[in-house]
Amino acid sequence: MNTSMLLAEIKLKGLSMGEFLKRIQMLRGTWSKKINGVSEFKQSEINDIISVLGLSNEKVISIFFNPKVS
Repeated sequence: MNTSMLLAEIKLKGLSMGEFLKRIQMLRGTWSKKINGVSEFKQSEINDIISVLGLSNEKVISIFFNPKVS
């Protein structure tokens, strides 16, 4: 997961973290665990983030899926 890119997208949309979390209906503690890799985002949570931030398919892939390099 590209945490920096996700946080940048939130800022680019002009949202405070509190407002963003309210819109995706996630508690700050839950967000912290997910953004720090302790637990994974559920598909429904990713869908909520995509909706709130208006992310393109390319951004979704760049943020949530790490490319495998051989």
